[in-house]
Amino acid sequence: MKGKILIVDDEADLRLLLKSILESEYTVTEAENGAALKKLFTAEAPDVILLDLNLPDANGLDLLPLIKKSWPNAEVIVLTGAATFEAAVEATKRGAYHFINKPFDTAALLVTIDRADVTRLFQAS
Repeated sequence: MKGKILIVDDEADLRLLLKSILESEYTVTEAENGAALKKLFTAEAPDVILLDLNLPDANGLDLLPLIKKSWPNAEVIVLTGAATFEAAVEATKRGAYHFINKPFDTAALLVTIDRADVTRLFQAS
């Protein structure tokens, strides 16, 4: 196993798809909204977080600083269907490692996750 990934997305089908893609190499945890994410802040930090911007009870941009405060070494990849250039810039300013549009290319997502995981390891040392 490479590490731990947290998927924060309100779309159950997407969480299931991502989990099926990732669980052979990563331990995968899921949160369906901002409230579920916040409950996990007391748990061990994930290595990489896949974060949707538009959650039913929260804005992913507002969650980014909370994530980075709770888990400073976790790398956050924003994965959203509501992508704009402005949102990508703001997400990066707030600590996102990368910004990917939905629908996404699975191979490109896997490469981005691997790079984020390696980046996290270098920053932690």
